[in-house]
Amino acid sequence: MSFCTQCGNPVEVTAKFCGKCGAGIEGEKQALQKNGPLDSDVNPINSQPSAIPSSKKNQRNWKIGGLIAVALVAVIYFMVSPKQLSVPEYENLAIKLLVADELAMEEFGEAIEYSNVYFGFEPDWSEEYRQFVEPANKLEQEFGNLRKTLEDVKPPRQFEFEHETMLKAFVAHETMAASLGAFMDTGREEHIESFEEYESRAEDYIEESIFASEQYEDRVYEAYQSSMVE
Repeated sequence: MSFCTQCGNPVEVTAKFCGKCGAGIEGEKQALQKNGPLDSDVNPINSQPSAIPSSKKNQRNWKIGGLIAVALVAVIYFMVSPKQLSVPEYENLAIKLLVADELAMEEFGEAIEYSNVYFGFEPDWSEEYRQFVEPANKLEQEFGNLRKTLEDVKPPRQFEFEHETMLKAFVAHETMAASLGAFMDTGREEHIESFEEYESRAEDYIEESIFASEQYEDRVYEAYQSSMVE
């Protein structure tokens, strides 16, 4: 069924004239046959390219994505994993850190000595002590840096015990310095008690390490002398 273009009356497909207004129908049919169907008659599904990728393309994309993910995991693992040290490398690092630990303590002692403020074995707190809060905070930061440096490396198997012992020593010294700074600021007795406790712990841990033994005594002394010259 089609319609007359003049009056809109339904006409048979085979009709040549409109039965209502008499207009010719054949011309319209010929125009359609010549020019082809209208755009609205075209099947939109058939005219659109397929949006579904091929199976080979899917496989290639998955492979590329998988390789990128593996590479990212490897980079992250390398960045966060402790660096494995050889025996000579670890020995040198341990000696260097022990010397730095001693020098940090000496530097804080000099700050007290040059201040002309009396600081006895059981000192009575005064406002003057507050000038030592900043040096104590600096001491805490230095001990924290030593700890972080040791945490960033992995020791050889034969030094695993020393590694854990030295880490405990630096943590104890870090806590000791924090307690010392708190006492200098407030004068509260529990802080000086905490200072003395963690100072003793740190000394015990260091003495347990092989690097505090006669075996390394000469090398530690040489490193200490070299640092004093620098």
